[in-house]
Amino acid sequence: MFLAEHIVLQCKRAIKRISKSHQAYEQIMNEIDVLKRLKHSHIPIIYDVETDELYSYIIEEFLEGQSLKAFRINHGFLRENSIKSYVLQICDVIQYLHHFEEGILYLDLKPDNIIICRGKIKLVDFGTATYRTRRDNMKLSLGTAGYAAPEQYEGKFFIDERSDIYSIGVLLFFLKTGKSYNPELLSKYLERRRLFQSKLEIIMERCLRNDPSRRYQSIEHLKWALTHLKEQKKFNQTDSNMPVTIAVAGTQRRIGTTHFSFLLTNYLQESELGAICLECNEHKILASCWNAGADILIKDGTCFYKNCPIGEESKENSSQYSQKYFYQVKDYGELTSDNFIAYKANTWMVLVIGIKEWELMYATPWVNKLFNYKNIVFVVNYSDKDGFHRYSRSKKNSRCFLMPFVANPFQQKMPPEVIEFLDNICQSF
Repeated sequence: MFLAEHIVLQCKRAIKRISKSHQAYEQIMNEIDVLKRLKHSHIPIIYDVETDELYSYIIEEFLEGQSLKAFRINHGFLRENSIKSYVLQICDVIQYLHHFEEGILYLDLKPDNIIICRGKIKLVDFGTATYRTRRDNMKLSLGTAGYAAPEQYEGKFFIDERSDIYSIGVLLFFLKTGKSYNPELLSKYLERRRLFQSKLEIIMERCLRNDPSRRYQSIEHLKWALTHLKEQKKFNQTDSNMPVTIAVAGTQRRIGTTHFSFLLTNYLQESELGAICLECNEHKILASCWNAGADILIKDGTCFYKNCPIGEESKENSSQYSQKYFYQVKDYGELTSDNFIAYKANTWMVLVIGIKEWELMYATPWVNKLFNYKNIVFVVNYSDKDGFHRYSRSKKNSRCFLMPFVANPFQQKMPPEVIEFLDNICQSF
C-alpha cells in the first residue's frame, strides 16, 4: 500500500499494488471489479485501475482515521447514543449492499474492517463479500472467527442476509464491552446486566441468536428497531450524554456512608459502563489511605484503591470523569444544611440511616424531609432484621433496605445476599 498525491488536484490517494503472481489475484481483481461499481458514502471510492507486466495498481480514496477497534480501545466506554449512531451507519451500508444488483453479502463485519473518519464510518476489505445468488444452497463460507455467524462455519443453516445481521450483533457487543465476543461471555454479561439491561442490549441479544429464523429477518427490520429506540428515564438509562450521579449521605457521622459508597461503586463496575467513587466531603479518605501507605495505583489521572476508582469532585475533574465513568457515586459524608442543596441535585439519592433509639434523633428529621422525593432510597445500617421490619412497616416505606454485613466492600465475588441487596436498590430507582 502506498500513499500518493494527485499532482493536478493536490489531494491524497491510496495506491494498492497487487502482484499478478499472487495466488488470490483473480479473486482480488473480481472484488475490485465489484467495488468500482459501488457508490456509497460509507464505501471507499475506487478511482482507477492501472496495470503493468508484473502488477496491478488500485487507486482509491485515502482514508485518514482509525479503525473501529482502535477507536473503542481508546475510549473508556461509549454511550449508547454514540453506539447507535455508528451501528446505524453500518446498517445503511449493509442495506445498500443487500440491495445492490442481485444482492451482496459482506460476511466479514469486524472492527478492523471499519474505519472512523471524522465521525463517519468507511467499510473496507471486501475479500469475503459475494453476490447472494452465489451463496444460494451453500452452507459454508470464510469469515473471521468470533465475528462470522455460526452458519458460516458450522453449516447448520444456509448463509443469507441474516448472517450479516449476526455480525452486527457482535459489533454491538464489542462496542458495549470493548471485548471480543463469545457466547459464554454474552451469557455472563447479560446475567450481570439483568437489572441494567437497556433496549439496545435487547436488540443486540436478538441479533446474536444462533438460529437465523430468530434474528431480525432483514436489515430494514433491524434499522427500524434501532431508529425507534426511545430514551430511557430509569436508572438503567444509558442513552443520555450525561452521567448518572448517585449521591450518598448519612444522617450522622460513622453511619457507614463511605463503606456503602465503595460497595455500590464496586457493584456498578459490573455494568461495563464504568463507575467511580467521588469524595464530596472534608474527610479526605483518599489522602488518609495514601498517608497510611495503602496500595494506591494512579492511572490516567485517576486513583485506584483495591481496583476501585476513587477521585475528588471538582470542576477541573468533572469533564474527565464524565468521559470515562457513566456512574458516579458521590460520598457526601454526613448530610447537613450546608451540603443538602448539592446532595439533592444528583440523579439519585441514597440516605444511610440508623434506627436505634439513640440514632433516630438524627435520622427522623432528614427522613421526613426527603420522604416524598421520588429519586431516593433509604439504607438502614447496623440493625437486625426484626428492628428493620418494625421500622419499615411503621414508616410504610417500600424504598427502605437493610444493609447486610459486608466486611470488605472491594471484594470481587460478593455473597448472594449482598448482590440481592444492591439489586433491589438499583431496581427501585
